[in-house]
Order: sequence, then structure tokens, then C-alpha cells
Amino acid sequence: MKISELIADVGDANIEFQTLDECAVGARQHSGGAHGSLKSGTHITFITTTVFASQMVEPSTCPKLGMVVWLPRQAVDLVMQQEEDRVRLTHTTATAENAGRVMQLLLEAFIEVAGAFPQAEVDSDQALVVRTYLPKVKA
Repeated sequence: MKISELIADVGDANIEFQTLDECAVGARQHSGGAHGSLKSGTHITFITTTVFASQMVEPSTCPKLGMVVWLPRQAVDLVMQQEEDRVRLTHTTATAENAGRVMQLLLEAFIEVAGAFPQAEVDSDQALVVRTYLPKVKA
């Protein structure tokens, strides 16, 4: 099973996440020996409010399973910027200067939603109004 499938199956409502950027309080290089099978690596200390220390005495009985997942920072930054752009779009006032960009973002959002929910029905009168106001397409 892929990690993305696991996360999707567990469901967004059941997932909490925090980045080490937000919660790490220390890091040091570990040369091995003291922690059993871990030969060497980076020892990272972080703080979380998701579980209590008493729950981690026996990790297998803790109601939450913690996971370490490493993602390429540039890819995450790009996805987060795209999400911020979508959010910003819903709070943007169109002006003569940004109207083209606002319409482009709206069309991209429409295509994304229409692709995800092809069975959805759209009011034909509203669709006609949208078509009426769409500017001519640049070649």
C-alpha cells in the first residue's frame, strides 16, 4: 500500500500533522551504540500535543500512531503555494489589472472540480450567463 492510499483511507478528519519546522526543539548527529539497532543518524527532538508522554511508555497501546514521512521541500512549497492561490482567489477583488488572472484561476478551479465530480449537474441558466461573460480566448 502506498502512503498516500493509507492516508486517504484513514481520512482527513482522522489525521493531524505538524512539520518538524514547527515543532523541532533540537537536532544532533548520533553516532550509534546507545539506541539499539540505530547505528547512526540524526537525532531530532520535537514537541507535540497530539499524545501524552505517558501514552508513549508502551507505544503499541497509544491511541495514535506517529509516522515520520520525508517530502521534498520544493514540492511541498509548490503545492502549498497553489493551495494559497486557490484560497486567495476566493478572497480577491477583481480589478482591471488582475481580472485576467482571477478568471484564469477560476477556470482552473472549475476544471479541477468538474474533473473530480463529473456527475455533478450545473444549472443551465447560470452556465449560459458564465459563457456570456467569458472574454474571447487568446490564440
